[in-house]
Parts: sequence; C-alpha cells; structure tokens
Amino acid sequence: GPVTDALVRWPNKAIVSVLARSMNLRLAVFSMLAPQALPVAAPALLAIPPQSPVTMTPREAQEAYGLAVPSEAHHDLRAKQRRRVLGQQVAQPAPLELLGGGVEQPQGAVPHG
Repeated sequence: GPVTDALVRWPNKAIVSVLARSMNLRLAVFSMLAPQALPVAAPALLAIPPQSPVTMTPREAQEAYGLAVPSEAHHDLRAKQRRRVLGQQVAQPAPLELLGGGVEQPQGAVPHG
C-alpha cells in the first residue's frame, strides 16, 4: 500500500543516488549481487568498446561457428533417452543414465529402474 511505498521509496532513492556517484561502489555491489556476471557486464558499465563490433543472432552464430541448431543436435542421445524413458517405461531414470553414463549405486542401495 501507500505506507509501504513511502517506506521503500526514500531508502531506495538514497541507495540509487549513492551508487550513481561511485563506479567502484557500483561494481562492488554488482559483484555481490551477480558475481559470475561481472566479467561480462563490467566492460559495458565501464564503456569499454567491444573487441568486435559484430553482433549476431543465435542462429547466425550457430551457422558461423558450425554448430547444429539445438532441435537438430544430438539425435542419437535423444533417441536413447526416448527409448529409455518411453520404450522401457522407466518412470524416473537417473540423470546419468539418460546421458549414457553408468551410475554407481551406493553400497546397499536398491538399483534404479
């Protein structure tokens, strides 16, 4: 409601105002909120020009780098998954089984499937 809005608005404005004054503080807060995104976002925040001005759609990049369209990739793996789940009627196969790896069961565990 209006009371909550008032209680949130002023502290929020103060935080944004402080962050607007200091790039170092902005980067520090960003690194706490999204540490893995910082190496990607920092150059943009610091207005560092890109190594290449070229931008591509995902399909253009897949074609340029010789990658298959996701829906057309890994047909053998998808067929194995389909056989495992639908053909053998296994309700919940272990993730590694779907990927084709063996699954070691802990001692005393009941085998899955």
